[in-house]
Amino acid sequence: MKNRIFQIFILLALSADPAHASRCPKGTLFDKNKLRCVPVKIRKKSRNYASLKNASRKKSLVNPTLPKISDYPHQSRKYILRGNTFFEKKLYLRAAGMYQKIPEGKKKKTLYLIWGRTLVLAGEFSKAVPVYENLIINYPDLKEKKEIKTYYNKLSDIAMQEKSCREGFIEDCRKLVKTYKDSCGNSPVNQCFLWALGMEGLKSYNLAGEQYKQLCNRNFAHGCFAMGELFFHGLGVDKSSSEAVVYLKKSCRLNLQKGCQKVIDLKKAKKEAQRKKEQAVAKDLKNADQETEKKIIKLELEPTDDNKGKRPYPPYEKSLKGLMFEVSVGINSEIGRDLYSTTGESYCEQDKDDLLMDYCAPATGFILAGLMKLNKYFYVGGTIHYGGFLQQESQKENFLLSINLESRFYQWASDNLGLYALAGVGNLSRKIDDRETEETSGDTYMNAFNISLGGGFSYKLQFVSLGLVFKAYQPIWIDNCIKKGETSYCSEKGEFRHIYLGLTASFYLPL
Repeated sequence: MKNRIFQIFILLALSADPAHASRCPKGTLFDKNKLRCVPVKIRKKSRNYASLKNASRKKSLVNPTLPKISDYPHQSRKYILRGNTFFEKKLYLRAAGMYQKIPEGKKKKTLYLIWGRTLVLAGEFSKAVPVYENLIINYPDLKEKKEIKTYYNKLSDIAMQEKSCREGFIEDCRKLVKTYKDSCGNSPVNQCFLWALGMEGLKSYNLAGEQYKQLCNRNFAHGCFAMGELFFHGLGVDKSSSEAVVYLKKSCRLNLQKGCQKVIDLKKAKKEAQRKKEQAVAKDLKNADQETEKKIIKLELEPTDDNKGKRPYPPYEKSLKGLMFEVSVGINSEIGRDLYSTTGESYCEQDKDDLLMDYCAPATGFILAGLMKLNKYFYVGGTIHYGGFLQQESQKENFLLSINLESRFYQWASDNLGLYALAGVGNLSRKIDDRETEETSGDTYMNAFNISLGGGFSYKLQFVSLGLVFKAYQPIWIDNCIKKGETSYCSEKGEFRHIYLGLTASFYLPL
């Protein structure tokens, strides 16, 4: 009994020693049951060892390991971490975007493999091709080079078929449908997308739309974009811009750039359509207002029992546009007292004793005006102003003539009384024509460039408007110098400043 207890104690002590196995000779192992070192049986390699090794190599292309953060510099680690996180969440486009931000010289073999695989899973076959091409170029001594080249060639064919099918080549669409007809089950979503793309190219929009919707529910960005396009164009589904925007926005959130751009374009198109619609409505309203105004004018011009024989007048009818003709008779103030004759004497002072023989005294004047109505306030046109003065026996003519451009601003004071202000600019001529005698011969003249300011009022009657007008003329340049021998006689501008006050009669012609 004592011997048995001693053996158990020795066994527990030896088994508790973790370093006891290390005391066994090489090629042996301590056996706890036999309490001694026994030789180790060496297992032979499996016959399928080489095939399993090749299988693991092929598997590394389809399901490569995620790159280690510790293998990259500090500036690139955040992109590796985010890319790995998105990849594990199956947000492949976002993951590819993170991997792409790693500088080209810092990318390692594992990063190229995971980057290329990420693009393939995201459906970006044409973008994955150059990634594997760069892997082959940057790492020419790869053990998996043969398998990568085979995969690269296959991927290039898929990218070419996808592009051709999108461009309308039916044969390539049929190849995609035939190759991936059973892929919409447990296969990767990118293969199901290629089948749906082929069905869309063959005009089977209903079947393609069902798969696009399922792919979008699985966060496959290209599926969302394709479904948005079907809704936008109304292919296999009812046309709906709002539904299209929903799918396109989701593709944008999944980092598909063309989805984001499509959303932006649709917003711009919507704003442009709204702007054109508003312009069309405004144009229609403007045309309607113009048509209404024409009808109102036509009704006002048409004779009725109340206004038969009458016509609307004068320039103050706010709803009418037309021409106004005006005649005025009034008095010109004294002008040109220093208007010298060829003898160097003033005509106005030759008969100082006879007040009735003042040849420059105020005299009768006439004004003819023609004005065009631009709107309910403004008129623009021209005037001719003539004034005749007392003549001497030796004179054939003694007058002034002024031709001006004139504008008027009208404003109603009441229903029949209109007030206006005027401004004009033009030429002023003062001329005395002598009969040729032994004592006098030749003409005396004055030319000036003047401005005019004034105003008046007009009262509307049945056929005509009567009123009063006032104008003040101020020369700003004159030409009147008479030379006798070595002496020149010249007038001053102030001598030809004058005013006009007269009665008016206005007639209005609507257009």
